[in-house]
Amino acid sequence: MIHIVGNTARALQKNKIMIHHTLKANPDHEVYQRMAEPIAAATTFLTDEATMASEIDRVIIECVKTKLPVYIFIPTDVVDTPLDATRLDTPLDTKIVNEKSEVEDLVVKKALEAIKNAKNPCILGDVLANRHNARDMVRKLSDLSQYPVSYSIQIAFFCPLIMNRVSLQSCPKALLTRRLQHSTDCTTALCHCQASKTK
Repeated sequence: MIHIVGNTARALQKNKIMIHHTLKANPDHEVYQRMAEPIAAATTFLTDEATMASEIDRVIIECVKTKLPVYIFIPTDVVDTPLDATRLDTPLDTKIVNEKSEVEDLVVKKALEAIKNAKNPCILGDVLANRHNARDMVRKLSDLSQYPVSYSIQIAFFCPLIMNRVSLQSCPKALLTRRLQHSTDCTTALCHCQASKTK
C-alpha cells in the first residue's frame, strides 16, 4: 500500500503556522510522518525539488520489496512541481537480493537435508504466500513433490494457523490442518512468518 498524504505548504511548515490538523501551539507539521514511521517500511516528506523524484522512487521500491505500507507526504505547494521525466525510461530496481548469500545457501542445504530424511513430510502454504505472489510456487512444489499440503491460501477461504477452540469451530478445515501438521516429521512452511519446529 502506498499512502499518499496531502500536507500543508512548505512556507506554513517552516513558520509553524497554526492550521487545520496541527495539534498544538508552535506546531510541528511533520508529526504525522513520525507517527507513521513505526508501521511503515519507508516514508518521505517531499520538500526538496532536487530529491523529490528519487525519494518517490525509493519509497515505491521499498514498498514492492517488502510488501509493507509506505507513506509519501506531499505539501500543497509542490503538487505542480515539474520533475525530470527521463527517469521513467529506466525501470525501478525491485529485485530482492540476499546480501548474506552464504547464510541463504546454508538454510537451503539444511532444509533439503530435513526434507530428504523425512518419512512423513508435508507442505504448509501460508497466507503470506498469497501476499508475496508465491501461490503458483506452492502449487508447483506440491505437484512436483506429491507431498500432502496444508493450505491457508484458498481464494475464498482463510484457514487460521493459530489453532484454538474458536478458530476450530469457525473453520472446519483448521482441524485437518492441525492433524496434518501433528502427523508430519518435516513441515516445509512457505512464506510463514514464524519459525517451525521439527518433531
